[in-house]
Amino acid sequence: MLLTLDINKKAEQIIEQANDISLKLQIGEFDALCEKITDFILILEGYNYHISELSKPEIAALSLQVQKVIAQFIEIDDNLYQANYHNNEKLKELFQYALKCLYKLKSILHISCTSGIPIAPTGKEIKNGLAAVSRAAALHNISKNLH
Repeated sequence: MLLTLDINKKAEQIIEQANDISLKLQIGEFDALCEKITDFILILEGYNYHISELSKPEIAALSLQVQKVIAQFIEIDDNLYQANYHNNEKLKELFQYALKCLYKLKSILHISCTSGIPIAPTGKEIKNGLAAVSRAAALHNISKNLH
């Protein structure tokens, strides 16, 4: 297969530099970090169109990688926020867009990974239980509004 991408490797460069900036407060590093994030975004957006070329095990493995990178990006975003680096509007926008691209890739991977799995019918007991809970909640809201 021609399509290979190690999300962790690509994200690691951004993660290291972002941690460096948030810890050492090196303001001059913003442009280099923004450039790396932009490249990462382009890779993610291009990758969305080639997921169909992957096998189910590759999709599952990539999904785990993406989830790990999302957690790391959220942590870095919090660190940058605490260090007041969200004052740099370009960095803030790029970081948020990179997270959006990661979530989009994760959802596409999830759909690709779970397509074809048969859907089990919902049992009558569960349906009746949900209906009873809904009725009780509705009656509670109605009685609350009457008083």
